[in-house]
Amino acid sequence: MPDRMIRDELLESERWLRLKDNADRLAFIALLLRADSLGNFSADLFRLVRLWRDFGISTEEHAAKTLSELVDQDLVRLYEVDGVRLLHIPRFQQRVRYLTRIFPPSPWTTDEQKQKVLNKSPDYSQARTGSAPAEVKRSEVKRSEEKKTKYR
Repeated sequence: MPDRMIRDELLESERWLRLKDNADRLAFIALLLRADSLGNFSADLFRLVRLWRDFGISTEEHAAKTLSELVDQDLVRLYEVDGVRLLHIPRFQQRVRYLTRIFPPSPWTTDEQKQKVLNKSPDYSQARTGSAPAEVKRSEVKRSEEKKTKYR
């Protein structure tokens, strides 16, 4: 099962297409793949260089330039918590069953997302209503099929 999904709308996004070079575009995709469930990631330049070095961004100066390009296009937003610089991807829109937070929440985190993280509750509505079908293990299905064929 995939961990993240990158939607095809990204290829038509004006913000993404306005980036000056493909290294910046690949850097944004790397952020999409490495951010936590709420779209937050460290904005520490050393950490960004480690993430982006395979895309030709090998110095902190180049990472700072790429980060400023992403901020200028509103693909990421910067914030600070206890002196630690972080970034948030505003249109992250990942649908995961359980929200997990690695980095401090951004100012743009909704109350609903904060509540789900606190409760560790599933992100789909069926679990909240109790109408989700009960899970059946494969071994149980196989045994029930064996019983049907055995007693026929």
